[in-house]
Amino acid sequence: MIFSGETGLDLAILIDRSLAKDAGRWRWVLYYLRNFVNNLGISPTAEGTRVGLIGFDGSASVVLTFNQLRNDQINAAEVLRYINGIRFQAGYRNPVNALRLARTRLFTVSGGARIGSRRVSF
Repeated sequence: MIFSGETGLDLAILIDRSLAKDAGRWRWVLYYLRNFVNNLGISPTAEGTRVGLIGFDGSASVVLTFNQLRNDQINAAEVLRYINGIRFQAGYRNPVNALRLARTRLFTVSGGARIGSRRVSF
């Protein structure tokens, strides 16, 4: 399990929707993400991990902000519900757009980033 420490961890997961070349490989990407998320220690506590999601290919979009889930909804099962809604998109990829969105839409007060938290994009 990943422990976030006293200040909490705000983790932006950038999901490359074009990573797999077909739907079969996309299932493996989702399998990996499910295992990863289940070991993050996601919780509503001040020291817990909060997760934001950005899906990208040639373009990028915010799937889940840090403040979209509230109280008891802040758990791995809810985050996985959002991950399962991301669809595979064959083609071009541009991670720069995803990193830009993480900086401008997730790691902000309006995106739910906590003051003093550690902020990581993965």
